[in-house]
Amino acid sequence: MQNPSRKVGNTNAVGLGLRSGRATLLKGESLSAYKANLQAFLDELQPRTQAEVNVVHRVADLRFKLQRADRHEHHLLAEAQAKLLAESSESKHLALVERCLTAIDAMLQVLPAAKTTQVVVAQQLFLPLRQVGEMLSAVDSKRSLPFGVVTDFAQALERMEFITVPGTDVDEDLPGAVQQVEVTGRVVQQELRSQRRTLQKEVRFLATKLSAAVKLNIATTRTLDRYRVSLERSIERELALFEQMRRQAPKSFGSGLQPVPQVELKVVR
Repeated sequence: MQNPSRKVGNTNAVGLGLRSGRATLLKGESLSAYKANLQAFLDELQPRTQAEVNVVHRVADLRFKLQRADRHEHHLLAEAQAKLLAESSESKHLALVERCLTAIDAMLQVLPAAKTTQVVVAQQLFLPLRQVGEMLSAVDSKRSLPFGVVTDFAQALERMEFITVPGTDVDEDLPGAVQQVEVTGRVVQQELRSQRRTLQKEVRFLATKLSAAVKLNIATTRTLDRYRVSLERSIERELALFEQMRRQAPKSFGSGLQPVPQVELKVVR
């Protein structure tokens, strides 16, 4: 796995690169945002010659790369935060509750039809029901559900299992068994939904704490800082060159803008 600092270095060379000889848009970057950035500098500096226009283009491109560096840092921080959040016990338990709820929702949709089916069909439904029971046990081991809720559902599953055992001549009890699983399943569903809401609040609170605590490693921070300083110095040099051109231009030169050439853009996918 590539370390973050190396990744930043490679990105500098390709997309964030100061040495790029033409404007480069990375995947997901907006062409309209790039043009708006360029137009803002043209409006502010009012270049009067082609040479001045070229300088303004370089300044705008450098400023866009500086903004890109900020976005890149934000992305790295968000990525690190998301990784820590996903590894937290709260997030893992929430994911388990979500999976269990999905399974119970699916179970409750098919159970009504099982009331009028033959036992052999009910036998085919039992394995998914047993899987729901196992998932519920895993959820309960992480954070206790009300005792009666779990035991009632477990007993309903046991009754269903007994009835659907091959050779058991108790077809008349099948609708009642299905009804018991359905009723207790809906109680479990409500309890899990309540637990999901609680866990979602805890995960959001944890995400807020992590956003303030997560920091990039020193190597990555230094790489980004050096890159920003390099861009800012380049902008200063280009602006100084622009001012020098303006001072040396004939005073009688008109102030109207010259036609602005099309920006050559390369999109990196």
